[in-house]
Amino acid sequence: MYHFKNNWLPLEYLPRAEYWFWADNLVLAIMLISGGWLVFSGRRTLWIHLHLCAALLYFGILKGGCICPVGATANVALGMMHPELVGRATLALFILPLMAALWRGRVFCGSVCPIGAIQQWVSPAKRPPLSASLNHIFAATAVILLAFTIFAVLSGMGFLVCLLDPYKPFFFLGHAITQMLLGLAGLLYQPAPEHTLWIGNAEMWGWFTAALAFGWLVPRFFCRALCPYGVLLGLFSIVAVKKRTLPEETCKKCLKCREVCPVDAIRTNNRVVSVSPYACIQCGNCEENCVGLLSKEKS
Repeated sequence: MYHFKNNWLPLEYLPRAEYWFWADNLVLAIMLISGGWLVFSGRRTLWIHLHLCAALLYFGILKGGCICPVGATANVALGMMHPELVGRATLALFILPLMAALWRGRVFCGSVCPIGAIQQWVSPAKRPPLSASLNHIFAATAVILLAFTIFAVLSGMGFLVCLLDPYKPFFFLGHAITQMLLGLAGLLYQPAPEHTLWIGNAEMWGWFTAALAFGWLVPRFFCRALCPYGVLLGLFSIVAVKKRTLPEETCKKCLKCREVCPVDAIRTNNRVVSVSPYACIQCGNCEENCVGLLSKEKS
């Protein structure tokens, strides 16, 4: 198979101006704040989904998959040995979602991440929860991949874990089309030849198709089992200032919330229903479908 990327020799590479990175930081900060506000202000999940659409358009399509949770983790791991290779803007892109997690939990996952947006749309609205043992396996796999990400970068093996991202061809295709349209309009600020070359890679599109199909069976599979950055966000969310809670006084124990939770964050213990701050991605589905809250609002 002919690999476009491996056979392309760049004549000149012009890195993006640093102010574009800081512009990305500003957009990210604004979207994290607005996403956190939407989640905890009682707004319908429709608004959160629209917020995800905006994040996908900007970070996924316009920026070609930037920011990438997997790549950000690898970049910062590289900075452990070579700080000069990680700029302040890149470091800020890594830190901002973690700060938001300390504030409101994993709002990045539920309302800002472009990878999460794609998974959200291919997942069924309701489905039986997975077994606790399978969820534990997914969580352990993500931790192992986080450790492997750091080890691979520090040992000189490169960003091998980035190969796990199945959504790159979609982002790169959207980015290439956007760049073409901007070029026709005379607004092209930086060509991205490497992104366009990935469009012809059949292996990547096959992995992308398989990820979409598997995402129907296991909602948010990438978030739960393959994203090393999600491990960090989950750990920060455990000590968040504001965590997701369900009303104990009006809880009907109907477990409707479990049916709509895409990451099985709803836990039951002796008929007590709680939300795992580590797993919760702050999508708002549980509150919107809570029979206890709905009956309280009607009364």
